[in-house]
Amino acid sequence: MISLMALRRTIGMASSLGAALALLMTPAPSRADSLQPSDGDGGRQCVSTLTGPINLPADDSVHPFGQYSFEWYYYSTHLVADDGREFGFVQIFYTLLDPTTGAPIQYVDSTITDVRAGSYHFGGRQYSFEAPAVIPDAFEFQIGTERARGGGGHDRVHSVVKDGAESYVVDLELDSLKTPVLHLADGYVNYYSRERMRAEGSMSFGGQVHHVQGTTWFDHQFGPQLIELSTVQNWTWIAAELTDDHELLALVVNRQDGTQLVIGSYTDENCETTQLGAGDFAITALGTWAASASCVYPQGWNVTVPSKHLDLEVQPLVADQDILVPGQDHYYEGDSSVRGSAHGSAYVELYGFCAP
Repeated sequence: MISLMALRRTIGMASSLGAALALLMTPAPSRADSLQPSDGDGGRQCVSTLTGPINLPADDSVHPFGQYSFEWYYYSTHLVADDGREFGFVQIFYTLLDPTTGAPIQYVDSTITDVRAGSYHFGGRQYSFEAPAVIPDAFEFQIGTERARGGGGHDRVHSVVKDGAESYVVDLELDSLKTPVLHLADGYVNYYSRERMRAEGSMSFGGQVHHVQGTTWFDHQFGPQLIELSTVQNWTWIAAELTDDHELLALVVNRQDGTQLVIGSYTDENCETTQLGAGDFAITALGTWAASASCVYPQGWNVTVPSKHLDLEVQPLVADQDILVPGQDHYYEGDSSVRGSAHGSAYVELYGFCAP
């Protein structure tokens, strides 16, 4: 099987005292409160689409593939069940051509973070060796137990995360509440997000079916990305949904030659987005977590955006949220809390810190 790290080889490839005191003195709302989707006018009246380098819903479709193409559809979801239990749910569909044979490859990774149990579950990578469906203005994936269909900001997903004796079955309807945000379109990497989608549906666990609701952050990237990815050493990606109906993306990519790619954005309740670049924000790791003796991730982050008066602390809700596909892939998808000058929930992705 071909993974991102394998493909790279194949193609050559602290907070100040004042800020700390503010964190201690600021009461944080409950996480369950922060996961209620906004019903404010800003979240419902400002929904529009993207035109220009990325056109929606046309670019929701799977794109034509060439030698270096790589495309993924990424859902990170924060959920609260009807019994008050909190969960993180990730589902990522990848599709590409094998660079040596030209054959299509699709695969999917899905995870559950059970916050009350303090446990993390990865059901194992599932594959399909058929070309993905190409649907105008939409997409559809069916890989093993995993399903997703959507377009135009209205999606349905199904997942079965079975990890040993534990099993979680997730069925969600997702509806975008705000205008999509363009992050990058440079000819190699084309990247946009629907940063706040209402998530509602059911989750089966512990032998019972529960109603769940919350919010989803959706990412879609496409293009001949393997050219850019062959230069990458590692990256830290933080996607935060804040309780004031604001969203923050903070991404720092460290390249093998010592340079960085810095991409960020801040979107307010009226869907007004400020693009952020180098010098506009900073991510500082506060500690580390060791998945093994040879795999150490940064863990806990201070994120500052001076122009928006943001000084945030992002902490994983469970330390071990590590995805390992032995010999193929190794990366981190962490359901996290946000507190400080604003509160909310986030997902943190760490790539390139550990060998598979």
